[in-house]
Amino acid sequence: MEHNEYLRRLKELAEVDWVKAPTTSNIKDPDEPDRIFRQGLEFELSKDHNPTRTLAITEIKNSIKACEDCGIQVSNRRVEMKLNTSPAKFWKVRCVNCNLCQNPDTGEFNLTASQLRKYYFTAEANRQDLLEKFSEGDK
Repeated sequence: MEHNEYLRRLKELAEVDWVKAPTTSNIKDPDEPDRIFRQGLEFELSKDHNPTRTLAITEIKNSIKACEDCGIQVSNRRVEMKLNTSPAKFWKVRCVNCNLCQNPDTGEFNLTASQLRKYYFTAEANRQDLLEKFSEGDK
């Protein structure tokens, strides 16, 4: 990737600023060729290279876009996953921005936390009823 292309892409994602690099005791001789040696390899520096300035990221730009599930305009969408053990073991997947939980049947974020718990309570109750029916049939 070209240096200018790298800078253009970096500026799309973050605020950058040129700052003065820390000084070193190695003063470059102007008569010496513009070459450096790193790990046994020789590199030639471009004419635009300025060793006294370096690039610093001052701020990361947040991209605001619509949430894939709820449609609300959000920046940096985050999804929280939590293992619940009551009434049964299940993963509660919740969007932090819209506070909706993922529906286990459809995969969409359209349930509140209380609706999700009710879903698993009824599923666990139905499972317990089936277990009781099968255990009574064996007797």
